[in-house]
Amino acid sequence: MSCINDVPNARPLFALYDRARAARDAVSDDEMLEAIRKAYWMTNAADAVSQIFSIIGPACLLRPHLTETLIRAPIEALIACGEEDAGSVLRAGSYLLSQDDPYVAPDAHGRRWLAEVLPTLQSMVDRVFPGVLRECLE
Repeated sequence: MSCINDVPNARPLFALYDRARAARDAVSDDEMLEAIRKAYWMTNAADAVSQIFSIIGPACLLRPHLTETLIRAPIEALIACGEEDAGSVLRAGSYLLSQDDPYVAPDAHGRRWLAEVLPTLQSMVDRVFPGVLRECLE
């Protein structure tokens, strides 16, 4: 595929991210979360992991307080892939960064979040993962 901000489904979201970068109060948290939900598209679980990380990375940089909510989506995709270990979240982020031609590549903001911030979130992931796993297995 291509860089996430070239994907038609994601263009409105990335325009919203630009507005939020220009003026923090220009975009509410609810508006951002809704735009993120609308940016997702149907794909298989493995490709969804890279899609989701590419979509949420910039939001997590802009609004770190939303990270705990947003990190649930890639966890769900990883569980759909058969993962049952919270460590898989950080490994998946590292793997996406290492790929020359991923299903969908993050933009510069997403790469920054994956490289610099996601590796610091293991304790959050350890806290969130078991609940998401339980919900997915119910």
